[in-house]
Amino acid sequence: MLRVCSFEIEPLADESLGVRSMSFLVATPDVVLLLDPGASLAPRRFNLPPHPEEFRALAEARRHIVDRAEDAEVLVISHYHRDHFTPPYESLYECCDKNDFTSIYNGRKELLAKILDSKTPFNQKKRAWQLARELEKLGVKVRQIGEGSVNFGDTTLSFFLSSHGSSKLGNVLVVILKYRNECTLIYAPDVQGPVDDAAFSRMLTTKFDLAVVGGPPLYLEERSEELSNIAKKGLANLAALIKANPRRVIVTHHLLRSSDWMEALERHGVSEDDILTYSSIRGVPLTLLEARRRLLFESDPPPPGYEDLIAKHKGRKCTGLLHELQG
Repeated sequence: MLRVCSFEIEPLADESLGVRSMSFLVATPDVVLLLDPGASLAPRRFNLPPHPEEFRALAEARRHIVDRAEDAEVLVISHYHRDHFTPPYESLYECCDKNDFTSIYNGRKELLAKILDSKTPFNQKKRAWQLARELEKLGVKVRQIGEGSVNFGDTTLSFFLSSHGSSKLGNVLVVILKYRNECTLIYAPDVQGPVDDAAFSRMLTTKFDLAVVGGPPLYLEERSEELSNIAKKGLANLAALIKANPRRVIVTHHLLRSSDWMEALERHGVSEDDILTYSSIRGVPLTLLEARRRLLFESDPPPPGYEDLIAKHKGRKCTGLLHELQG
């Protein structure tokens, strides 16, 4: 773990480490928090399924999240996309099963999860209801959070809602974690820049020691004018936030699904020395597997019948697929 003022932090999984996630562990002098304990893969990208190397990265991410969850006292779920929480069923593209679900959630002091409101899409509501039902069987109560704050000793978690980008995706829960007046960390998942004006203003005017920020989805720019505008505005806002806080912003998530993400930031005056990534903090190479999926299939083709093998293992934890590929 890396020490940042009064906090010890450990980035667990994200696109710089080969999977879709923003899972992040923070220990304060009062409490250990696991933010967004989930990871997944895109079932299709470039009209291709995940490469075996992506499934290997996902299996490793899942092991890491399950292992580090043992130390967590409080879990936070920012929203109900499956790369941000572990679902209560076996899944190939999340590489999880019921044992993983139980290991992550059972015995925690508290689970703080984004409130369901009128902007929450119905599919996210369904996942939240299913999650709460299964957690109740473990004796874990979900505390829904929107605006407001929660204290653990001298540690304060302040929350606010920010747009996920497109209005169809609803809001996400942003966390400002503060220990006394000594240390402040912002965790801003899926804010896509942030593209939301109020969230951008609040983050820009907050004096923080570290911010974990989900960047904009440049890879979706060509799908619609709305998504193009979101990507451009989010990129400009992210660049402004970094330039105001060099070496204090961890760039993550949607932005790193594009291989040219750094060049995009450089066009806004941001250099590689100005930013942090999960991989740089962990001291490992940047591993953008999804962004490089097409190249992976060209340079290291899977065996014949690979897509049939994936179909065979659908609804099962990915370790079975990897075992069959290895055998």
